[in-house]
Amino acid sequence: MNARRFEYINWVPTKIDVPVVVGDEPFLLDDYLAKPRSANEELLPEDEEPRFQADEGIIGQLEAMGFLRIRAEKALYHTGNKDPEAAMNWLFAHMDDPDIDAPMSFASKEPAGAEPDEEKVSMLGAMGFTAGQAKKALKETGGDVERAVEWLFSHPDDMGDDEVMGESVDTDTPKKEPGRDERPAQFELHSIVCHKGGSIHAGHYVAFIRKEVEGEGKVWVLFNDEKVVKASDVGEMKKFA
Repeated sequence: MNARRFEYINWVPTKIDVPVVVGDEPFLLDDYLAKPRSANEELLPEDEEPRFQADEGIIGQLEAMGFLRIRAEKALYHTGNKDPEAAMNWLFAHMDDPDIDAPMSFASKEPAGAEPDEEKVSMLGAMGFTAGQAKKALKETGGDVERAVEWLFSHPDDMGDDEVMGESVDTDTPKKEPGRDERPAQFELHSIVCHKGGSIHAGHYVAFIRKEVEGEGKVWVLFNDEKVVKASDVGEMKKFA
């Protein structure tokens, strides 16, 4: 099977083929399971969240336009520290803020793992966001309400920590660690996604899924928009996986 990946060559996006052979028969992954930590191994300490560092190149651009450094730093802090145009737009929108020139701490305002302030959750709730969305946004932005609002508008499909599709999740039940260590660790190829087309800017995606069919056992089935049929040439389809 050829796993297709996208790579930039001379700044022109080009699809290239990288062969990855995966057969249909099950095979064991036992040799690849992680080993338990030995007695002489020491866990590294958890990294503390680094203090915000404004991009000096963009700071220089904004200062050349006449903006004060403290304002430029705030703009980059609130807009992701990457885009001078976004920072400039933020500055124009907040020129009249009473605290625009007030010093601020760029370190995280909320300790890691702390529950967001209920008053801030209520403030975001009054804007139409769910409690789960508000809590997730506040955690992602260090408890900064203004940044949380911007985060929410840039992540409209994120339902948050405590709510999924409008239903509350039981937060008292401990979360299960991802992965498992049962043996045998048997893997079987189940599905394939294929991109049809020579450019990453255009084309069409289809999916092939192995399904149990009465009287035939497991067969590959093609899902192409509303078309669902038995795949005719499995070897050929794998070339585009």
